[in-house]
This record gives sequence, C-alpha cells and structure tokens, in this order.
Amino acid sequence: MSVTVFQDCHCQLGEGTLGTEDTLYWFDILAQRFYCCDLATRSVQERSLSEYFSAAAKLQNGGLLLASETGLWRLSTFNSELEKLADLEATNPMTRSNDGRADRQGGFWISTMGKQAQDKAGAIYRYYQGEVVQLRANISIPNAICFSPCGDCAYFADSKLAHIYRWTLDAAGWPIGEPSLWVDLSGTSIEPDGAVIDSQGFMWNAQWNGSRVVRYTPEGKIDQIIKFPVSRPTCPTFGGSHYQTLFISSAIGDLSADELSQQPQAGAILAYPLSIAGLPEPEVKV
Repeated sequence: MSVTVFQDCHCQLGEGTLGTEDTLYWFDILAQRFYCCDLATRSVQERSLSEYFSAAAKLQNGGLLLASETGLWRLSTFNSELEKLADLEATNPMTRSNDGRADRQGGFWISTMGKQAQDKAGAIYRYYQGEVVQLRANISIPNAICFSPCGDCAYFADSKLAHIYRWTLDAAGWPIGEPSLWVDLSGTSIEPDGAVIDSQGFMWNAQWNGSRVVRYTPEGKIDQIIKFPVSRPTCPTFGGSHYQTLFISSAIGDLSADELSQQPQAGAILAYPLSIAGLPEPEVKV
C-alpha cells in the first residue's frame, strides 16, 4: 500500500476534509474555496466563498453544516445559498474557524484561532441543539478534534504546543473535568494537525512539518507511521467503499521555492488505502 495523489489541486491551506462512500469535500481556507469531488469519476466542483471557511459536517436531515470565521451555516446542496445557523466569534475580526468535526451524540465541535496564529487567541466550541457553547479558551492552534467510536471521549490538539489531549465525555457528549495530555510531540519540529478515529478506536493524525500521518493506539502509543511526499499534511478523513480509503489534505503555505521544487505535490489531496475500516462521520442534529 502506498500514498497516491488523488487531486493535484495546489491548495494554499487545504483543510476540513469530509468523506462519504461516494463524495469527498474539502476547503482551501486561505483561497476561500470549497470543493466537492465525486469519488467514482473524480470530477470536481468548486465554489468561491466570501470569507474563511474551514470545516464541514453532515446534517441529520440532509445537506451540510459549514463553519466559517463568523458563523455556522447550512448548505442544502453544493451550489445553494448559505443559511446562517449561529454566530461564531462574529464580532472578533482577529480570529477564524479552524478544525471541526461532528461528535457521536449529534453535536459539532469547532475551533477558532488567530488569523496570524496569535498565542492563546483560539478556543473550542460545541454546537448542540441550536446553541454554541464555549468548551475551552486560550488555545493557540486548536486541531485534531475527533471522537472515540462509542463517544465516551474527545481528542484535540494545540499544534503550537505540539500536544494532543484526551477528554472524557458524558452520555450527552459534554466534557467532564479537565483534559489529559495523551501525546507529547514537544521538543520536535512536528505539529499535530487534523485527526480522525477508525473503527478500532485508533487515531490517524496528520503531522504538519512531519511529512507523515501517524496511527496511534487508544493508549496514545505509535502503531504505524505513513510517510507522505508533502511536508504539511493537514486533515484526514475516511471515504470510499466501506470507508477504507484515508484521504488527506495538505498545504503549500509559506514553503520556499526550493522546498516546493522538492515536493511538487504540496497542496494536493492524497489517498492511502486501508486494510481496516474507518468510520462514517456522524450527523449533526439541528
């Protein structure tokens, strides 16, 4: 099994991948673009957005929930008008949305961060039953939001600290107590970025500046390291038949011309076939 280029789309900051058995969605945050790809034909639709958008989830009654720098939005079809569901730091022009994922109880967790990655400018929120509730503040670059298969714990990272945390959840999906440090990559140049949990409860974490995706056991130990032809993989998702393909976005960002010449696939959507099954993304209740 090897990593292949699925779409050579040259994203400045590819993020927010969302896979189903037949469709893949992703964003280029900095270019304010949203993409939709038919997995059978690989045909791609794209649309321009009016601000920074970064994450998506499936809605229970159809359509998608999209997260932007000012709010959460309903999108009924790919080219339809956006309908605002809730504000998200709408009065703070310094921040934008970042990583997000639906939880197992029908909520949606979304993080914010400073547009210049300012220290402790970010936070994590949960959208649940029509209300946005802040769960944690003073995070610099919140990432790696994902959930155990049974929904009893959440994970998140502060990329700037290079820490991944585990947080116990109650039956309704709300955090209990304080999160615990689960993986510590401090002291390296690697930053944990987006993550997703497979059917065995293992995490697949894309690692910025690491040219790799790492599979961690439920105990936070390294199980597998998959090397990538790009230095900045950003966000994984499961998709395709039986959710047995891992799709990963990547970023060009501020790579130098010399660095780009050594990794021409930077910014692409990459694919890695799995021998185990992933999990379909949960649906958000509205």
